[in-house]
This record gives sequence, structure tokens and C-alpha cells, in this order.
Amino acid sequence: MNIDQLLGLLDGLKVTGQSKWLARCPAHDDSHPSLSIRALDDGRVLLHCWSVCETEAVLSAIGLTFSDLFPQAL
Repeated sequence: MNIDQLLGLLDGLKVTGQSKWLARCPAHDDSHPSLSIRALDDGRVLLHCWSVCETEAVLSAIGLTFSDLFPQAL
């Protein structure tokens, strides 16, 4: 999955820097964006909810798994 596909699954998206975003966390009732997203140069994606959610819960809420955060092996 590429970063654009992932970002399309999230609400309340805000750009916070080059290859960095904040969004409302889909794993809890988030009225203020608390999910940090960062795309790395090698294709990996980092996610962190600054509230209470584990990354696995965030991914599950949008129908993804950890493997979706890593580029496909060639």
C-alpha cells in the first residue's frame, strides 16, 4: 500500500511537514487529530496515536495489517 492510499482511509487529515500528517484516529472517538503519520524515504510508514491506541488497533479499524506499512519486496 502506498502513502496516498493510506491517507485516503483517514479523516481530518492535516499536513504537518514534508511526508508528515496528523489525522483523527479511527480506533477511538477522536474529535482532535491525534494520529501521527510519517512516510519514510524507503517506503515504510510510521503511525502513532498520541491518545491511547495501539498501532494494531488503528490498523484494524481501517482494515489493514502491519504488512501494509512496509513496501512490497521485489
